[in-house]
Amino acid sequence: MGIDVYLRWKGWRAEEEAGFDTDRGYLRECYHGGPYVTPYFVAEAFEVDDPESASIASIPASVLRERLPAAVLLAQYWYHVVYGEGQNPGHLLLPADATFEEGLAAAAGEIRAHLAASRSGEARDIAAGCTSEQLAQAEQLIEARDLPGCARCYVDFVELAELKEAETGELCWVVVDS
Repeated sequence: MGIDVYLRWKGWRAEEEAGFDTDRGYLRECYHGGPYVTPYFVAEAFEVDDPESASIASIPASVLRERLPAAVLLAQYWYHVVYGEGQNPGHLLLPADATFEEGLAAAAGEIRAHLAASRSGEARDIAAGCTSEQLAQAEQLIEARDLPGCARCYVDFVELAELKEAETGELCWVVVDS
């Protein structure tokens, strides 16, 4: 079980049937523990009355682009917390004298090492705690595409949203099924 997020756009079905690579328009977070990135990244799609059903929201690609640096930091932090990666992958701005765990906490806004699972609040709080220096470094890594897969999928998602919004002249839809 997990959170599945799909990007859809005008003409999506025809492109999918024609063999278009739609993997870039898909995000997945397993329910292995928080903080979950997608409720922060596509918050509007989580604002539904019935959390048991899929929800849809139109989110401008510019909004997703604005949230992307924090989402990249959150994704790396989430991966570390959930899967216990013990080495600094070189993708986070860490104080020189900090351990990897301390550095991750600092990069995510100086939060506790193990957060209780949450659908949205924690990730939003963590993103708000990211410093301008951390976000600037994340932007450089995004531009260079020097990111691990857990973070690069958010970049691909935004780039596809920008492309389809430009091609169709309409906002894409973000569909969340959790």
